[in-house]
Amino acid sequence: MLKACYLSRRPNKLGTRMNSRCFQFVLLVGLLLGSCAGVVGSPTSAIKQETIRFVVGRSDNGKPLGGVDVVLVSSRNVPLGRTDVSGAINVETSLIRGSGAKTVLFCTEYFFCGAVRVTPELLEYSESYIELAPFAVR
Repeated sequence: MLKACYLSRRPNKLGTRMNSRCFQFVLLVGLLLGSCAGVVGSPTSAIKQETIRFVVGRSDNGKPLGGVDVVLVSSRNVPLGRTDVSGAINVETSLIRGSGAKTVLFCTEYFFCGAVRVTPELLEYSESYIELAPFAVR
């Protein structure tokens, strides 16, 4: 089929330089690729994330902070747990949406607390990074 696909020096009846077999081949391939586009999948931004991973680190050196308390701040505060040794905690987005929370609060001893505002854009991501600043009393 590919041997039949060539460009001629003179335009044909359609005004192109492709012969009819080549035109049929290009049309067939275009239709096949167009019909497969929906099967391949949709972009990840269109997929609702089921969980979001918060990663907490130190602002002075970027090392992960384990044992950070994570709380959803709303009319009733909902404790989500603590970060693991790698500074991460996974939270179900349905829990965040259902709580009506406006903020996720991150607190640990010897560091200033940090907060992330809950927005629809935040819940589209699979991961969010936050740094907490250490404090010193002099």
